Amino acid sequence: MESFVAAVDTTPLSGEVQKIVVDVLAEQGFHDPEHLIGTSAKTIEAMVDKAEGLASGLLKRTFASAEAAAVAKRVKATAGSANSGRASSVSESGGGTAGSTSSLWGSPLVSLLGPEASAAAVARALSANVSHPDVGKKLEDAVLADLPDPAPRPAARGACGGSGTGDRTTGAMAETVLKTVVFMGSAKTVVPPWGGEPRLGDRVLKHTVKTLKERATQYGDTIVKHEITIMDPVEIFGEGGAMEGDGQLSTPHFFLAKGTKPKWDEMAQQIKEADAIVVVTAEINHSLPPGLTSLMGHFGGSNFTCKPSCTVTYSPAPWGGMRAAMAARPFLSELGCIPVSKLAAFPGPAEMFDEEGAAKDPAHRMLKQLPAMLGELEWMAIAMKRMKDFAGLPS
Repeated sequence: MESFVAAVDTTPLSGEVQKIVVDVLAEQGFHDPEHLIGTSAKTIEAMVDKAEGLASGLLKRTFASAEAAAVAKRVKATAGSANSGRASSVSESGGGTAGSTSSLWGSPLVSLLGPEASAAAVARALSANVSHPDVGKKLEDAVLADLPDPAPRPAARGACGGSGTGDRTTGAMAETVLKTVVFMGSAKTVVPPWGGEPRLGDRVLKHTVKTLKERATQYGDTIVKHEITIMDPVEIFGEGGAMEGDGQLSTPHFFLAKGTKPKWDEMAQQIKEADAIVVVTAEINHSLPPGLTSLMGHFGGSNFTCKPSCTVTYSPAPWGGMRAAMAARPFLSELGCIPVSKLAAFPGPAEMFDEEGAAKDPAHRMLKQLPAMLGELEWMAIAMKRMKDFAGLPS
């Protein structure tokens, strides 16, 4: 109980929530909240019954507030030391005090769960922040029994709980924008003797990027969208490109001192800051194109670590470049961007997509692969992103 009360009183809350804390304490018979700080363990058992009403009342009032989401975001912004278990910063209106304690509205609830966390998630976070097991269990039971979720949410559909199409939502929704880097694999620029296009994959790349841009998928209380960066070996290794003339990987970026090649540094930073990696590639000699392995291989594995990846392949042949997909799995795993289970492969892309990447037959059954795979990618990206925000990268 001591840790719970201390957390409430010393968390850097806004003036509005500080008032809620005082009101709820008063309702439970604690007219002078100050005397609760430092309560000895000897009095814990006598206060167990009071804890149920305290937690339920506080959370009901907080979530009922029209400014609840904004308050949570402000707390997250001011809780600079939350990850180390310390509440740091004073409330905006001066109503709070800084202290060394486990913060109720700190990293476990706001950073990891998000400001519109469900009642069950709030209950678990509360219980985890209370040192006394009996008190923690009562808090969790009280919240689950009495506290409604902050907003009704439609049933999620599609891979890993996402709709894949951008559902209409009700209530306040958070929005997460994933930084997604799309690597194009093929560097071909020549028309083959049998005719066709210099690079058939341009249609597939455009379709993939178009699909990513159109996604606004719901996962729980969060809408996920994409901010896209395309890295294309034709442009990067070609004339005037950032890595002009080094498609053979003679000078890996991670062999150079920082600042030697600023454009390369910028590309490395984009990869490092990415939340997800998408590879769109042809199959060359039953394996990955050298343009792809060279482009990604220029940058050290630390730039790719702890983020998910997925692979889109294509081929004029019936298998859709699937052997390249099999080669991509160990390649991406060793770089550190772990591939999701699902794949997307498009045989005969010239028959499936127009030159701008639009599907010629929107009902084509092969088109279902990409949204399903992106659902897994987004689900993993959200999980990894929240864990990195919460605890940083593993050492």
